Amino acid sequence: GKAIGASVVINLVTLSGLVFAIPFISSVLKKSDPTFVYAGFASFAAGAILSCAFFLLLFESTHLIATGWDNETDHIWRWGTMTLLGLILPVMVEAIVAYFHPDEVKP
Repeated sequence: GKAIGASVVINLVTLSGLVFAIPFISSVLKKSDPTFVYAGFASFAAGAILSCAFFLLLFESTHLIATGWDNETDHIWRWGTMTLLGLILPVMVEAIVAYFHPDEVKP
């Protein structure tokens, strides 16, 4: 009852946002390069998928980090460190690989 009604209301509000966005999107498509607009849509979609996966996995990681320690402080600093390391590690690996194996420019 109540849960289904709340879901319908939330979906109607979301749908109304889409209905109001359609004229703006069509005007942007007419004025801009379509490749640029489609790249923006793809970037938004990729960001939404990555953020959803990140936050779902972030919550699941609390179960793994919390094993073996009783103090909450031990959980929090390990969890925060691993989160930040997971965000910065690909950048560090790319920088190290680029340093040891630079792209060669052939004439």
